[in-house]
Amino acid sequence: MVSEQSVRAHFANWERNNDDEFYSRVAPWATFTIAGVSIAFPRYSGSRSAFFEQVLSPLANLFAGHITKRITNVIVANENCAIVEFTMVGLGRLNLQVYAIDCCWICTYVGEQIGSVTIYWDSLTIDWMFRGQ
Repeated sequence: MVSEQSVRAHFANWERNNDDEFYSRVAPWATFTIAGVSIAFPRYSGSRSAFFEQVLSPLANLFAGHITKRITNVIVANENCAIVEFTMVGLGRLNLQVYAIDCCWICTYVGEQIGSVTIYWDSLTIDWMFRGQ
């Protein structure tokens, strides 16, 4: 059963860049759907490893170093679903401009693991980063 406390504790690992601990609670078979329109990423990744390869790695390459992540809100929708809002801030690799990307992950849990995520984010800012604007 999902609680605000357990979700905040889980995402606190991600906020502190403890990615191994964070992603250990994302199922290997988890699916990721990106809502909205973007030139940058596929709309669907069918596994955690595909999400790393298709989305996280290219996204990290847009930044010129450390990315600060901050959880801004957690809403538990029901016993298996939590909505996590956060902001990522870092310097763009192409122009060293500061970019802040607002994100929302709607997470469906299977037991203690995230089994699927629908992602809403500032796709315009991400597209600007790809273009160095």
